Amino acid sequence: MIQNILKKPNVPIELTHPEMTRFWITLNEGVKFVAKSLSIMKGGEIFIPKLNSYKVIDLIKIFGGQRKIIQTGIRPGEKLHEYLFYHDEYQNVLEYNKYYLIVPQIQFSGKKIKFIKSKMTKLIKGYSSGDNKFLLNREKLLLLLKKNNYV
Repeated sequence: MIQNILKKPNVPIELTHPEMTRFWITLNEGVKFVAKSLSIMKGGEIFIPKLNSYKVIDLIKIFGGQRKIIQTGIRPGEKLHEYLFYHDEYQNVLEYNKYYLIVPQIQFSGKKIKFIKSKMTKLIKGYSSGDNKFLLNREKLLLLLKKNNYV
């Protein structure tokens, strides 16, 4: 998306909705999270990292400068916010310091798996980029982009 914006400097930028949000994770962070998850997994659980999120409009304004933004509306199948787990899954979610863990409902080995003591999540609405407590404002998003050499 960003590369297309930069290639066409005089063309207005299309945005489906001004409140649209997405989670942020770098490739390096993703690889580290997968490696850590593999090292501690018991079997069948799903690991979900606690991530920053941002408004897509803030990302567009950082890269697009003063260019005109055209709102096109949400396309079929497109989501306003990303969900990493939904409200109907929260009762199976344990919350840890840097991640959530969805407990498997099927026992693969025939024996009950014990997980490290934790608290049940209070995210009864699910885990969404839109109501994430780590939603970055434009200034913090810009700092994150600079830190990762994207700007």
